[in-house]
Formats: sequence, structure tokens, C-alpha cells
Amino acid sequence: MSIMRINEFRAKAGQVDGLLSQLRVSIPSIKASKGCLSCRVLQHQEDVNRIVIIEEWINEEAHVAAVKTIPLTVLQETMKLVAEPPYGENYRDMGVGV
Repeated sequence: MSIMRINEFRAKAGQVDGLLSQLRVSIPSIKASKGCLSCRVLQHQEDVNRIVIIEEWINEEAHVAAVKTIPLTVLQETMKLVAEPPYGENYRDMGVGV
């Protein structure tokens, strides 16, 4: 059963455009990673500094492997743009549709 990964980012004041640009650098490689079923970037409607990435993976191992392919320089540049460390958790798809 697939997992959903929800990652939350909070941009530093005045850095949201830079953070979005930096995330756009990483998203194509994430989408191309083995086991990635989908990946979307969303911006909060009221607090534009809040960004989430919602990823769907065939399993947690696929996600872990993909993260290791992101160049350290990209991660370092991203960290310069956030007000606090990014936060992420995995969720199981319970197969209950609405």
C-alpha cells in the first residue's frame, strides 16, 4: 500500500519566491525517482510563507532513496530560505475514498 508524505516549509520573511524557486529545482528529480507516484507543491492561501509538498510513494523506502539523490548544495540553499527546519511525516493510504 502506498504512503503519502506531507512536508511543511515556512519561508523566511521576504524569501517565499526564493523558496518556491528552490523547490522547483528539486521537484523534477523527485517526480522522476523510482517509486514516486505523485508530487505537488501547495501554498497556504492566507499565510503565503507556508508551503507544503505532498508526495505519494510506493513505500517509505522509495522516499528515503529519493531524498539521498538530492544534491547537498540544493538542500543547503533551501535551508537558507526557511525560518525553521522543514517538517515532514508519512501517512498510510487507508483506501477509503469519498
